[in-house]
Amino acid sequence: MVEKTCACCGKTFKVKNYRKDIALYCSKSCSSKANYSKSIGNISHEYLKGNQFRKGKKPTNAFKKGHIAWNKGLKGIHLSENTEFKKGRKSENKLPIGTIVKRLEKGKLRNFIKVHDPNVWQYYYVYLWEQHNGKVPKGYVVHHINKISDDDRIENLICVSRKEHINIHREDLNDLQGNDDTTTD
Repeated sequence: MVEKTCACCGKTFKVKNYRKDIALYCSKSCSSKANYSKSIGNISHEYLKGNQFRKGKKPTNAFKKGHIAWNKGLKGIHLSENTEFKKGRKSENKLPIGTIVKRLEKGKLRNFIKVHDPNVWQYYYVYLWEQHNGKVPKGYVVHHINKISDDDRIENLICVSRKEHINIHREDLNDLQGNDDTTTD
């Protein structure tokens, strides 16, 4: 270990031999103080007090007196009449009432029909049932007999209670899982 004297505070400190030529300060705080005083510590900041920094100088980012803006007098002039928004213009993407579309819902393809504007859609099979048989009663659902969700022929539709509907699909789940009610001995 070699003894050295701090260049900032004057204290003596010890360093290892490989740092004897490099070490100038006893601590990081002394090093910071010395570097600050070398760089900006001796600069007077009086000119910043009272917002004096730019006093008497012209603004650097403002228009000069007499400057005329490029768009002066152009209010109400349409520079791109073909592409600008026009009040009351109807969207080109708007679909008319009665449009039938296929959508993927809960992993199954289903048909939907637009019944009202601006954006009211209904299941197409429910719409067909209501056209032929009247409103679906509360607690009842329309079921596809052949269990193909986008086959919306009226002869393929039946109105059943929710309880019956669950039981119909429960049988399908049992068949898929291999749970038969018959036991083999």
